[in-house]
Amino acid sequence: MNGFNSRSLHHTGKPRENGYTESLNGHIRDECLNEHVFHAPRLIAAWRDDYNNVRSHGSIGNMPPTAYHVSLLSTLAVEQPAACPQTKT
Repeated sequence: MNGFNSRSLHHTGKPRENGYTESLNGHIRDECLNEHVFHAPRLIAAWRDDYNNVRSHGSIGNMPPTAYHVSLLSTLAVEQPAACPQTKT
């Protein structure tokens, strides 16, 4: 019948014909987006922790970056001579 729904007396597929449904869809969409935005910082922090502390990286000897950092610091833990030694007067 040319896209006309005789049961609800509006044209199917036309948002301006059914404002209540479109309003509800908008509210549901906003709630879903708000839910994802609310959880995003927690998910990003969990990913960052996994990436830096758990996941091994091939470019640094298949070690997690934090373990590599600790091993690098222990390697470089040699005392450096003072730049300006103090003289006794």
